[in-house]
This record gives sequence, C-alpha cells and structure tokens, in this order.
Amino acid sequence: IVVLEDLNMRFKQVRTGIERTIYQQFEKQLIDKLGYLVFKDERDSKSPGGILNGYQLVAPFTTFRDLGKQTGILFYTNAEYTSKTDSLTGYRRNIYISNSASQTKIIDLFNNLKALGWDEKEQSYFFTYNQKDFSNKDKNINKEWTLYSKVKRIRKEKNNKTGYWDYKPLDLNSEFEDLFKKYEINSRGEDILKEIKRIIENDDEKLKQKFKFDGKDKNFYERFIYLFNILLEVRNTISLQTKINRQENKLEEIDYGVDFFASPVWPFFTTLGVRYISQPSNDDKLIKIEKEKFAEENLAEFKNRFKGCLSDNFDSDGVGAYNIARKGIMILEKIKENPKNPDLYISKEDWDKFVLK
Repeated sequence: IVVLEDLNMRFKQVRTGIERTIYQQFEKQLIDKLGYLVFKDERDSKSPGGILNGYQLVAPFTTFRDLGKQTGILFYTNAEYTSKTDSLTGYRRNIYISNSASQTKIIDLFNNLKALGWDEKEQSYFFTYNQKDFSNKDKNINKEWTLYSKVKRIRKEKNNKTGYWDYKPLDLNSEFEDLFKKYEINSRGEDILKEIKRIIENDDEKLKQKFKFDGKDKNFYERFIYLFNILLEVRNTISLQTKINRQENKLEEIDYGVDFFASPVWPFFTTLGVRYISQPSNDDKLIKIEKEKFAEENLAEFKNRFKGCLSDNFDSDGVGAYNIARKGIMILEKIKENPKNPDLYISKEDWDKFVLK
C-alpha cells in the first residue's frame, strides 16, 4: 500500500503558488500511474502488467475533494506527531505548559513529577513522570518516562544588529546547573525535586527572586519552564536564511539549514542528517561541507557514544516518513478487524498504544 499525509483541502487551498501546484501534481500523477500500471519488461503485452493489461490499483482521478481517506491501495492518514515521535521508544512530547504559564501551573508540574535529580552514571539531570498525569486525553496511557537533559538542543535568538536569527547549540545540563546554583539548590543531588518542593512550601519568596539569564531578568519558575520546554522539543531545526544581493541581482545564503531529531529518552535516538537546497554544482560541495562542519562540531559526541541509535543521512523528515508508514500498518490492522466498515482514523491514543508495544 501507499500512505500519504492527509493534508486536507484547507491545507491545499492556503498553500498557494508553486508549492501547492507541485504537491497536487505529484498526487494526481501518482494516482494516474497507479490507475493503469504497466511494466516495461519483456512480458507479453496481454499478460497481467503488460501494455494491454495493466493493473488498476486505484480509482480514476476525478477531483481532490472526492479522494477521501482511501482510493484503492492509496491511503491518507493524519500526520499528527509523526515527525516528533521517537522511532525506538515511542516517546513524543506529552507535556504542554507555555513559557508564560502562571506560577501555580508550574508548581503543579513539580507536584506531578515523580523524580528530578542528577544521574551520576549518565552524567545528566533526569526528569521522571507518568504520561497519564499530564493530560486528560492520555489517562489510559499508563507510561512512565524519564527524560535526560544531556541531549543536544538548538536555541534561536534574534540578532538586533543584523536583524536575522542566530542559532546556537544549547547545553541544557549546564543551564540547569546554573539555575540550581543561583537558587542554592544542590545541583548534584539525587533528589532535587524534594528540595524544590521544600523551598516552595517553606520559603517561596526565594524562588521569586530574579537573576540575569540570557540578558533578561527571570525568576526560578520562569527560567525552569523555559529550559524544560526546550528539553521536550525533540525536533531541532535551523532554517536556511537568504538575502538578496541587489548589486549582482542574485540570492545569497546567510545561514545553513540543519534539521535533526534528538530524543531525551534512553537509548537517545538521534539523527545527524543535514539538509541543503540544490545550487550550481560548484556551490553544492561548499554548502555541504559547511553544514557537515556544523554537525561535526556540535553533534559529534552522539556519533561516538550512541553508535547503535544513529542514522547519519536520516533527518527529521525521515522520522516523519517512517512513522507515516507505521500508521499504514495500523490502517491495515483496522481493515482486518472490520473489513466491511473499517474506521481508518488514527487517534493520539491509538498511536501511543501502537508505538509503545
């Protein structure tokens, strides 16, 4: 079977111009090809797959609106969480607390955590919680996760001088250590959570004091939730940036796009693939070298430490494609369970149960 993202009509209407045209052309040509599929080998023209007896694997194309969720062997599925689900463990982000959340909500986060401390063996801070404690919709998913802050992350900051975004690798371990030390919390303790709860209960004003973090005044709660949200973001992207050289009337690259997935859950599945757009042959090699240099300098430790969990030429889009294919497996299972009237919709709960098997 072939499985595509269900990018409904609304998506196709708002994504105008070249991008929309290319995507719809791809869909239509794929349907036309599968609608009468022939093989250009030496088989007889009238035998199955021959020029006069092609395979019809999908219904004839009429309009995009008529496609629905299936046409023959071609299926459409919702792409929710596919590019942000750990291919090895099934972990996806399931805690959502904004950086501007109230102090009460952040305290609730601490109350719902099972553990927070320093793991000497992993040389990392760890955060343990049960998924069911953070979402009413996930109450049936009784799964305990432990996240480690030693994973690589990217921080995006606006450069006021150039007007462009600056992307910097972020060492979360160092940032959490700095935070704990500023508020006189044992930064190498095995039960940091217990110490934080004690301060909240007995000396809450201490955590409301503001210190300088990244040039801004923040209290403990504000800084903690900022770092914690970065930890939860498994997909890290540095967008390709360009500017117009008006003297030579051409487009120039300022920054190189990098896209990698780094799971905070053991065994720390990470992709180191880098992306670049096609340029004239002479420039192609230069762009690739620069991007690989960034990956080597900032992500090389993953290559050495977790060799079994890496995929060098496999970026976040590859993770998404792999998980879309796994939803195809789920679709087949749904059809087998109810051949006459299968429900092809895959909910978050369906997805979590499948990837956690």
